[in-house]
Amino acid sequence: MKVLRLGIILLGIRLTVFIVFQLGIIGVPIIALCIIGALLITTWINNRLTLPERLGTLIAEGTSI
Repeated sequence: MKVLRLGIILLGIRLTVFIVFQLGIIGVPIIALCIIGALLITTWINNRLTLPERLGTLIAEGTSI
């Protein structure tokens, strides 16, 4: 579990402010919607499969990023 958390953190660090400004006004909301959508869908699937909540949260975070 610690390796997965570290991987998620390292992926987040790669995103810099410069990259966000390059995306522009249209790109940022689209990315935010995609991340939120992936979180919601993965959480829903986790609930349907009755997996442990903590595992489902980690999977949802990793999938959305």
